[in-house]
Amino acid sequence: MKQLLELQKRIYRSLQIQVDELLGSPPAAIIRYEDEYKRDLHGVTHRAREISKKDLRNSILKSEITLIADFHSHEQAQRTALRLIRDAVAAAPDDHWILALEMISSDDQALLDAYQKQILSEARFLKEIDYAKNWGFPWLNYEPLFSFAREAQMKVIGINCPPP
Repeated sequence: MKQLLELQKRIYRSLQIQVDELLGSPPAAIIRYEDEYKRDLHGVTHRAREISKKDLRNSILKSEITLIADFHSHEQAQRTALRLIRDAVAAAPDDHWILALEMISSDDQALLDAYQKQILSEARFLKEIDYAKNWGFPWLNYEPLFSFAREAQMKVIGINCPPP
């Protein structure tokens, strides 16, 4: 367990350096998000346990719903989520898969459907859902999830509450 925590810390520091180099000083909202993430993670690490990739995939395949959390501002988090989803779909391609995303408001479902059907361009989709204001994390980190869902003919739904 101690080795896993050290590995996570090294990865985190590496990713933080990458973010700092790309963005310079992060906006206040990202700093608040990161602080909250650290507080939440601190409360969970004592319950964490290592699991093999095979056992994780089997657990996903046995579940009706799987929640995958990510550290929104780090690309590796979304790439890991995508790997988990690809692996599960490859293991059970005939299952009815749905990708539910917190980053899209439920009010924007029609726009999301049009984007996934390639009726709406990426630029127009992002503008219409006011992505920069309502989510703001790097789109390029998330776009592969949408592309994979499209290729796999997987329904994508927005589950975030509409903005006030």
